Amino acid sequence: MILIGAITLAFIILGIVVVFNGVLYTETISSSSTSHSTADATMAVQELDQGIGGIAHQKNINSSYDFDDAVDEFSDRYRNTTVNAQPVAAAVTDARTDERARVATGDLSAIESNPGNNASVEDRNVGHLLVTLDPDGGRVTVTTNESGTEESVDIEATGGDIYVDGTRVADAPARVDPVTGEINDSAVSGSGLDIIDPTTEYDEVELEVGSGMDGEYELVAKDDTSINGVADSIAMWSVEIDTTYESNDVSYEQTHTVDIYGDRT
Repeated sequence: MILIGAITLAFIILGIVVVFNGVLYTETISSSSTSHSTADATMAVQELDQGIGGIAHQKNINSSYDFDDAVDEFSDRYRNTTVNAQPVAAAVTDARTDERARVATGDLSAIESNPGNNASVEDRNVGHLLVTLDPDGGRVTVTTNESGTEESVDIEATGGDIYVDGTRVADAPARVDPVTGEINDSAVSGSGLDIIDPTTEYDEVELEVGSGMDGEYELVAKDDTSINGVADSIAMWSVEIDTTYESNDVSYEQTHTVDIYGDRT
């Protein structure tokens, strides 16, 4: 009887342990699944933000670009892609201007023809500045002034070469970006080209063009105050977007702001 009782008790204890471990395992799996779903949702929002930011920038520098249609198309494609890959539906339901900017685009020769040969902004952030220089495009000087401290960089195209502060860095023609420090979308290490921080409100940023210039420019500055010396128009500095995300574990709607020209590090 003692032996039978001991065996019976052992089976009871074993059963309790198995059930208890099963509960712990189920809770762990459930917690892990929820955590993973939350991470997926965060990643989806980041990807949607990047897409809408890129669309807004394209609208800024190309007035004929249809922002609303582009947002709808991007959202549809993103939702279809995520649904095909996993049981998740993520989309942008609306996007609109939050903070305004001013944009100026055109021929560098137009800046040269203005008094003082410059385009400048004061007490503002510059989010985007791109100059496209032909093989013998001439010289462009970008100068920043922050609290009385000036920095400048000379960009010159001559003889089919691009020089930054006198050092050859690339072939011409080239798209030169003093914000990201890139030439033709590739970083140029040690060139000192990236002198503009879009998160800094400069006392002044000036674009000065030498004589005989041949090339184009794109300039976006925060706020809706006109850019000095050039024809400009209203643009977007940030956009407010509505997003939705639905999966088996997470479902929400969110409204938040996307900075188009924020910290890019």
